[in-house]
Amino acid sequence: MSADAIHCAIQTIHQFDERLAEKVIDIENIVDRYEDKLGTFLVKLSNKDLLDSDNNEIARILHTIGHLERMSDHAVNIVDVAKELHVKDISFSKEAQSELKVVEDALLEVVDMTVRAFENGDSGLAAKVEPLEQVIDTLSEQLKARHIERLQQGLCTIELGFIHSDLLNNYERTSDQCSNIAVCTIRLKSNKVDTHRYLRELKTSGQPQFEADYKAYADKYVLPDKQ
Repeated sequence: MSADAIHCAIQTIHQFDERLAEKVIDIENIVDRYEDKLGTFLVKLSNKDLLDSDNNEIARILHTIGHLERMSDHAVNIVDVAKELHVKDISFSKEAQSELKVVEDALLEVVDMTVRAFENGDSGLAAKVEPLEQVIDTLSEQLKARHIERLQQGLCTIELGFIHSDLLNNYERTSDQCSNIAVCTIRLKSNKVDTHRYLRELKTSGQPQFEADYKAYADKYVLPDKQ
């Protein structure tokens, strides 16, 4: 449901649809309730006499549902950006829209990949999330720099600049949630999920597979040439 909310939210950016916007808000409300009910149940369950493997699974799910709930929050924030553009009857330039489409395609891939990895307990697939998340971060920084250039050249307004930055921040944070979920999936067999330590080691170790996946995604998601 959280992934569906992100898909719907991104659609509203390029063509605002009130029904889709309402659907995203409805999903977020349901996800909130699910997180509360699942979290309450899992905490009660964790107080039982369980095997270490069961406790690890409970910890994994508890971490994950929190990140999924925050993903749905970002979907609502994206819809809020779309509403602002619609109400004020303003829009990004064609160049900016083309650039955003590249990031959005990458974001949708990482969201769907993350959910599949979690559902199937696929640590191999989950390991591909972080390289793509890093590519999304890089693309986002490049888009922000390009937008500043357009502002300086008088090709965009300050107002649109703030909206553009807000949108990209929500895209980045959504991919961050995907990264956190992927770590939970990868480290299922560990007694403790230390997300920050794992990511730090992954980024600094220069692992060949990570580097290869990063390059593949960087080659796949390339911004259009500047106009």
